[in-house]
Amino acid sequence: MYASIVEKFFKNQKVANSLKSIMLNIASKYDFTIEIQEIDKLKPDHWYCLVSSIPTLSPMQIVYVLKQQSTFKLWKLYPKYLSSFY
Repeated sequence: MYASIVEKFFKNQKVANSLKSIMLNIASKYDFTIEIQEIDKLKPDHWYCLVSSIPTLSPMQIVYVLKQQSTFKLWKLYPKYLSSFY
């Protein structure tokens, strides 16, 4: 059930574009770079990226920051839309 909810969520192009923009903003704030990012068109519940960072940031720290901050910002931008799914 979770996958189908997320698939519907990211089929909205405005939300998908917002996610990409949010991720780039987070990356610049925390001194790493998202070289490439894309939402899978066949499985829109998957966001893929290629990240470059300084050696002091672990992959786990980067994932944690991206997930935490993007969730907060998406809920701030789309509370009604998100509440229809969760």
